[in-house]
Amino acid sequence: MKELNNIINNNRELFDSEEPSEKHFARFSKILEKRNTKKRNIFFYAKAASIMILIALSSLWTYEHLIPEQKQTQFIVCNSELNEVEVYYTSKIASKISSIKNMNFLESELEKEILLSELHQMDTVKQYLEKELKANPNDERIISALIVHYQTKLHVIDNILSKLKMVETKKQKNYESIEL
Repeated sequence: MKELNNIINNNRELFDSEEPSEKHFARFSKILEKRNTKKRNIFFYAKAASIMILIALSSLWTYEHLIPEQKQTQFIVCNSELNEVEVYYTSKIASKISSIKNMNFLESELEKEILLSELHQMDTVKQYLEKELKANPNDERIISALIVHYQTKLHVIDNILSKLKMVETKKQKNYESIEL
C-alpha cells in the first residue's frame, strides 16, 4: 500500500493533468439537483404539515370559544329537564306540607310550627346547590345532588306524614275507647 502511495505522490503531475469528461459533470449536476429537490420536497411537506396543524388548532379554538350556542343548547336541555324535575318534586312536597298544615296537633300548635321550620331549613341545602349550579352549569354531580335533595325531602315528609297519621289514628282509637 505504501508503494502505491509513493507512486501516486511521485507522479502527481501526470494524474492532475487530465480533466474529467463533460458527461461526468453533467451526471454530477443531475445528482446534486436530485438531492436538492429531495431536500426541497421535504421542506415543502414539512411546511404544508405545519400549516395544516395550525389550521386544525385554530379551528378547534374557534369551535370552543366563538361558537357557544351549541354548549348553551346542551345546558338549556339539561336545564329544562331539571325544571321539569323541580316542578314535579316541589308540587309533591307542597301538597304534602299542606296536608301536614291541615292536620290537627292535639298537644300544641308549637310542634307543628317547629316541624314546618325544620322542613323549611332543609331548603338551605337546595339554595346552596342552586348557587353551585349557577357557577358550574354543566356539572352533572350538582344536578344529581339537587335531585337527591328533592327525593330525600319528599321521603322525610312522607315518613313524617305516616307517623303523624299513625299517632292520629291511635288517638282516635283512644278517644273512641274512652267514649264507649
